[in-house]
Amino acid sequence: MSKGLIEISLDAEILSRTPSEAIALILHLLERVSKLEAQNTIHVAQNASLEKRIIELATKLNWKSTNSNKPPSSDSPFANKPKPEGSRDKMKHHGKRMAAYDGYGR
Repeated sequence: MSKGLIEISLDAEILSRTPSEAIALILHLLERVSKLEAQNTIHVAQNASLEKRIIELATKLNWKSTNSNKPPSSDSPFANKPKPEGSRDKMKHHGKRMAAYDGYGR
């Protein structure tokens, strides 16, 4: 972006009417923009590298014995294990049956 600004050519008449402080400020700002663009280029490259690393680490974090060559003993004992389908329905049915034979007439 600053390359387009730096390449703007001004004729001598415009420069003679422009206060020297304004010219100094413009030159300072153009230099600052150029430095910030260079830093931004570095940060974009670093960001891409870090995003790639995050994906790698997230993938490793999701490894379990079922989807890698890790032994089952390496799985966390605290991890939520998937419940078999229909287990919730069985519990509801069991609860209703128990309420019917409660003995208290509820």
